[in-house]
Amino acid sequence: MFLRIRDRFCAVLFFSTHLVDAQQQSNNFEERHRNEQHGSRCPRVSERRSWDDLSCEEQNAFLRNIRRLKRNGTYDTFVRVHIENERAVHGTPEFLPWHRWFIYQFELALRSVADPPYRCMSLPYWDWELDSGNEGASSVFALETFSSFEGTNENGRCQFQINHGRGTGSCLHRTLNFDIPFWGEARVAALIRRYSQYGDDFSSDRTRNNGFRAALEGGPHAATHNFIGGSMIDESAPNDPLFWIHHANVDRLWSLFQDYHGHTTTPFRSYNVPTHYEGLNLDTPMPFGGTKSWDFRIRNLRPPTPREVLSNNGYILNVRYIHHNPLPSEPGYTTDRQWFGTPPTLIDRCRRRSRINNPRRQLQIKSRASNEEKVAISSQTESKEHDKSTYLRGVGGYRNTKGKISVILPSHYAGSDVDINEESTSVKKCLRSNNFRGLQDRERWNELCRNIPRKHITYGEQLDELAIEKCNELGNPRSAVNDWIQRMGMSNEIVAFDCYHVADENELHSI
Repeated sequence: MFLRIRDRFCAVLFFSTHLVDAQQQSNNFEERHRNEQHGSRCPRVSERRSWDDLSCEEQNAFLRNIRRLKRNGTYDTFVRVHIENERAVHGTPEFLPWHRWFIYQFELALRSVADPPYRCMSLPYWDWELDSGNEGASSVFALETFSSFEGTNENGRCQFQINHGRGTGSCLHRTLNFDIPFWGEARVAALIRRYSQYGDDFSSDRTRNNGFRAALEGGPHAATHNFIGGSMIDESAPNDPLFWIHHANVDRLWSLFQDYHGHTTTPFRSYNVPTHYEGLNLDTPMPFGGTKSWDFRIRNLRPPTPREVLSNNGYILNVRYIHHNPLPSEPGYTTDRQWFGTPPTLIDRCRRRSRINNPRRQLQIKSRASNEEKVAISSQTESKEHDKSTYLRGVGGYRNTKGKISVILPSHYAGSDVDINEESTSVKKCLRSNNFRGLQDRERWNELCRNIPRKHITYGEQLDELAIEKCNELGNPRSAVNDWIQRMGMSNEIVAFDCYHVADENELHSI
């Protein structure tokens, strides 16, 4: 009898130990995979920095490794995977988690061909919100950086040949569209703050949206693709190396949304719909397809499910974004240190790479002058009577026949604003909270701060007002052309492409 009990105990102990070992092997798969490819051990946490915070040597190494992946065929594998899954992962709940895993795998691929001391270099992000209003002068369009991939060399050969999608076999080119500018800090911060859930409860109503995924995908994400043009506006977007640092920033903004609304502290198994996700596929492996040159699977068994990559600080992914101002002008908000960090005081930045006097910049100046002239003419002739306007759902204002928004803000939107309403009336605190890095947003925020006692508006309402003013200044452009919206399968989410839209859960339904 004693022997039988002992045998059962040993069997249970062996089985439990086996489960623990299996879990440890599972948890460490990505780290082992990295070490096998590099022959060295990288830090567990991948710290991603802004492209403009890299040194010239680091930027050169990143661009060099992209060319190496192109030569060995791995780069084209990533392009093909994106093409094959275009409709499954755009305009769908999988959009953000799928691309999170996609760019993480590309980060590992870059490390696999890197030379010391860049074997463990992380994927940088392009915080294009700081280039808003000055798009053509962005350092990413410098001749030494990503413009080096465009066109042909002196021998007439492609600098970077496109092998998949439209224009197969042609050279990489971009057709910058200055009518669709980048989203700036104010609109991005307002979007993150106003959408409290990932999923949209109004998916059957193309005029309403209260889900962050659709707002981010159709707003700032789409605007950057459509501004760049070329390959970036079709299914073969990864053909353009700008795709990777653009989507790293999209992932950073999603991470900020998760952190601001408390998702970063949610246990892995507690993710739910629609707060953390939307739809029925939370635990269904995402589509990547089989490839010979790169394995997108986890644990060598299957691709991850959305639940498994919703956290950037989980047992599969460990990504930490290093940035200067997480959410401009938000009092009392501090980021989760496991998800975010601040750069050191002294950074060896590559400062000399910009294209202030390039032809594209001059084109942008002419385009902006033309738009300002149109706005001035429109302002002189437009009617300000509300009965000739259309009320904007979720915005708290009216859009007249000329497309301009007249702001009519309520005294509060959400309960969290009520809690800080008393603090929000302090002009000094408001001015101290101003950490916008863009000059226009910074100056306009200070002006709004001085009006707080008169207007009695909260920080959130002030941020909305700043975003709406920017849209009026730009003429309220949509963030994408119709062809792109249809190709991405997002025609039923048309409101997500508005210049600015407050989540419908907080809308003022009547006046």
